[in-house]
Amino acid sequence: MNSLKEAIQTTFKNRGTNLQNRNYVLSYEFKNEKVKQDMWSAFINRTGLKKKDTFSDIISKLKVFFEPIFINDEEKKWNPEKWKWE
Repeated sequence: MNSLKEAIQTTFKNRGTNLQNRNYVLSYEFKNEKVKQDMWSAFINRTGLKKKDTFSDIISKLKVFFEPIFINDEEKKWNPEKWKWE
């Protein structure tokens, strides 16, 4: 998990994005913004992807994946079948 954490930190740094912004991006308020939901729908339509999850669902899943990386220094493995760190 530490190498993943470092990779994410490096990516955010290279993009000039404050990593603390993730707190807002993963928040209830952000995932329920109508504009963001509309942008998600437009992206799905433009790319021809099959819409399986709502924007809110995606943000919730991202939070489950990302937050343990930054609040926990334990080495864990991601289990995609259970959608959790173990």
